[in-house]
Amino acid sequence: MRDWIDYSKPQENGNKTNVRWFELINGKESGLRFKSVKTLSVNALPFSNDSIESAEYSWHLPKPQNIYLSIDHKQMGVGADNSWGATCHDEYLLRDKKYSYTYRVSPVVRGH
Repeated sequence: MRDWIDYSKPQENGNKTNVRWFELINGKESGLRFKSVKTLSVNALPFSNDSIESAEYSWHLPKPQNIYLSIDHKQMGVGADNSWGATCHDEYLLRDKKYSYTYRVSPVVRGH
């Protein structure tokens, strides 16, 4: 949640790319580890995509109560060189028709 940027118009942000492993740990030092051979694109946000898309302003978002986790193989770039319709540079486009990826989820328990 610390990666959330409070834009005036809410939008998804904080995505991490080229991730091979990550952990979600609670205040009691337990949680989950996610690990992959291929790199992943990962995002953990305090709001659902529906909440983000339907809120006109950031202060309209509900009080955070959950973590919404997205794990993808890749994510296409969202920006371009201008704001009036140009697409992403070729190196950031996803052109393949099919993608395949796997990851392993395991428990993490520390300090008990």
